[in-house]
Amino acid sequence: MPDSKKLIIKHPGRHFLLGKFRYNIVILCLLPVFILSNNYKIRADDTPIMQEVINDPNIRTVLFSRTGAGQSNTYPIIQMGTHDGVSLSWDVIGTGPSINYQFTIVHCDYDWHKSQMLQSDYMRALYSDIVSSVGFSSATYVKYAHYTINLPNDNIRPKVSGNYVIVVYLDDPDKPVLVKRFYVYDKQVNIGGTALRATDPQYRDGKHEINFTINTLNLTLLDPLNDIKTVIKQNWRWDNEISNLKPTYVNNNSLIYDYQEGNLFDAGNEFRTFDDRDLRYRGFGVRSLAYDSVWNVYLYPDEDRSYTVYSSVVDQDGNYVIVDPSNSDASLTADYTNVHFKLSPAYTDDGSGSEIYVFGALSDWKVEKRFKLDYSARFGYECDALLKQGVYDYEYVKVKDGKLDPSEFEGNHWETEDNYTVFVYYRPPSALGDLLVGVLHLNTGMGK
Repeated sequence: MPDSKKLIIKHPGRHFLLGKFRYNIVILCLLPVFILSNNYKIRADDTPIMQEVINDPNIRTVLFSRTGAGQSNTYPIIQMGTHDGVSLSWDVIGTGPSINYQFTIVHCDYDWHKSQMLQSDYMRALYSDIVSSVGFSSATYVKYAHYTINLPNDNIRPKVSGNYVIVVYLDDPDKPVLVKRFYVYDKQVNIGGTALRATDPQYRDGKHEINFTINTLNLTLLDPLNDIKTVIKQNWRWDNEISNLKPTYVNNNSLIYDYQEGNLFDAGNEFRTFDDRDLRYRGFGVRSLAYDSVWNVYLYPDEDRSYTVYSSVVDQDGNYVIVDPSNSDASLTADYTNVHFKLSPAYTDDGSGSEIYVFGALSDWKVEKRFKLDYSARFGYECDALLKQGVYDYEYVKVKDGKLDPSEFEGNHWETEDNYTVFVYYRPPSALGDLLVGVLHLNTGMGK
């Protein structure tokens, strides 16, 4: 091509218009820009996404707690420079000796792809450790062993912020029995925001709108539109996250995210609840109790709520807590009960290939086979699942072609109270992974 021809080089968020330069000079001049740009990532196509998994059917009640705070099943977020810590615990159903579990942690990018960092880049002390905290159930019909990991600890301590997973395994970390995600953040930005009723009239009845502003303070941003990544979570669901929104405005150090549609979530409904913490009495939502080698907890049949008006109730936003009223340490004394769910929708199986599941923290916010409802003309939709004594939130979701739709049976009401969390990520020039530099918790605060 003649030297006088103009060349347009496209870059996300920018166009460069160049003239009277040869290609080799252009490339040499631009190479440092591309290398320093946070969008320039050398990542193999087969870099794994670190999903949460449980590969042992005997592992149950996997939950995070705040270390020393007495709070069970909390959001697993650690702030660097504080005394924050989390405990990951789980039960293994059955009798027998303790299992020699090992564990490690893995750093991930904002989208949960394994980052390019070496272990030495993000971990202090050891690269793996043994699970040494184990106890055995006491005076329960269902026997189990209870395991606990505390992070950070003397042997494993995150060195940098970001997304992490705990990988629990027996001999080979590439063959985990359990993988759970958690977050470590180092506050380097200020975030302000609101969670409110959608402003667009067509969405006002059933959606929430999440607006926020990031003050980047002293961060070095080569490209404000792309150097910052964001993720918004509703409650603790993984399937409906909104990620990587671009700021609608940039004002000096402020990145403003004020959308009409891109930041909307279905509001859903308040969660259904049952309470089987005390097996001497029928708790809330429990129709009857019966013992047959294990305690059976029969819940009241649930109705389709998609056509009902909103009703304000106090819930745990889909969470659950393990409780044994007879003992302060429910982790070893709470028994497992066989909980029977029943749904009576306004229609029967339509043969479309869709499926119905019980959903919430009790299913690890995933579609799990043991929570699938089976249909029969005589009994309707039913399933039963072994769950540890406590107080549980849940809802019903319809699943078709891999997509989850709680509104099919729960409806959407703007008055619903939901928790939202905004995560802000930044990748410094030449860094090999995304750092988590800010976290904002929001609540709609409506209808309560």
